[in-house]
Formats: sequence, structure tokens, C-alpha cells
Amino acid sequence: MKDHNIQTRLKELLLKGIGWIETIISIILVITTVVMTIGLILSLINEGPGMLSENVSVRSILERFFELVICIEFVRMLSKHSVESIIEIILFSIARGMIAEVQSPIETLILIAALLGLMVIRKYFLLPDDLEINVKKKIKKEKQCTEDTEPSEEYRRN
Repeated sequence: MKDHNIQTRLKELLLKGIGWIETIISIILVITTVVMTIGLILSLINEGPGMLSENVSVRSILERFFELVICIEFVRMLSKHSVESIIEIILFSIARGMIAEVQSPIETLILIAALLGLMVIRKYFLLPDDLEINVKKKIKKEKQCTEDTEPSEEYRRN
């Protein structure tokens, strides 16, 4: 029984540590995203009417916007822990590759097939437990179960 308590406490400690690391990474990503957004806005303001000149292309602006969106989605993925958020970040990454980079027709066709495949997976193959809404409910139930099943203070003393 004592080994089980130590093992359970170590698992809880490990999960808390991992949670803190994920939180720190999320905060760093949010700060980086805010700084990148401010930089992008300032560069758009400074360029003004000459924004679409030879130096700045729409493709580079889209690339920067997609990088920001992917950062935000990555933070969401770290905080939500759902398959749905993982699929969404992959979708955004593929979409960024299609829009912001130049590919051959074959590469474009492969990317379109990958997008279609991910959308089909998201629509038809995700289990209800994989959706973000159900993940939140599952976490609440697990917390309630652990609170209900923890031994009382009297039981621990004996």
C-alpha cells in the first residue's frame, strides 16, 4: 500500500511538473506571438502605401500571419490536450505551406490531398472523446472521481 502511495504521488508530481513546463512554454509562445504581431503591425504602418512594392510581397505578409496563427494554435494545443487541436495545427501548417511557399503542381496536389485527408479524419474518424468539449468534461469527471476516491483523513491516520 505504501509503494502504491509513493508511486501515485510521484505520478502526480510528474504530471504537475509537466503541466508547469507546458504553461511556461505557452507563456513564452504568447509573448513571442504578441511581439511578432506588434512588429508586423508596425511594419505594415511604416510601409504604408508602398507596402506592395518590390521589397514586400503579399506572400511574405501571409507567411508572417500564418506563423502567428500557428503559434496561437500551438499554445491552444498545449493547453487543451485534444486530438482535434493537433489536427487543426497540422491543417494550418499545411495551409501555410500551400499559400506562403511556391510548389510544383505535384507538391500542391499532395498538399491538397493531405488537407482533404485531415478534414475527412476530423469529420468522420474523431471519437467523441477526442473533441475539445468532451475532453473538458472528461477532465472534470476525472478530478471528481479522484476527489471522491481519495481516502479520508481518518483512514490515512490508521
